[in-house]
Amino acid sequence: MCITPWNTIKRMLLSSILVLFMLSQTNTASENEHGPDTMQIATVDEVRAAMKPFPKWQKALDNSRATLEEFIDVLKQPRGKVQKDFIVAAFSRNGDVFVPFGVSVERIVGQRLIGKIVSNRLDVVESNPIEIDVSSIVDWRYIDTWELFGARLFLTMFHDQTETVQ
Repeated sequence: MCITPWNTIKRMLLSSILVLFMLSQTNTASENEHGPDTMQIATVDEVRAAMKPFPKWQKALDNSRATLEEFIDVLKQPRGKVQKDFIVAAFSRNGDVFVPFGVSVERIVGQRLIGKIVSNRLDVVESNPIEIDVSSIVDWRYIDTWELFGARLFLTMFHDQTETVQ
């Protein structure tokens, strides 16, 4: 088992989000123009297609999707306060522009995860709660006793970056 320091995890996630922005290849809308009340959430198939030039990322996305049930099981019955910081990632879409976003999950109702959008620093953004269907999740992660679980897509993208970007 590898224990990853929290600052390293935050740096990896921030760097990964930067790479996700590179996928759009155009300017992205600001949060005010494309906030939780107006965003169109991209399907996993749309995101996978946008990642076509990056087969390793597609494989990581598929791996994350294949293990999503693990995340949902832990989310439904976490072990006290040692399992925390449940975050899922998805993309909003505006034409050909894909914008990644994270949601700090507060609860699950059926196949919908409900929570608040988090900033690049993993701080909750003051907004209305957002509901996201499980079928739109491209990555997930949580912390269990200081160890990161999940984040397969973001970690793969992070490791593919040059040291100067990291």
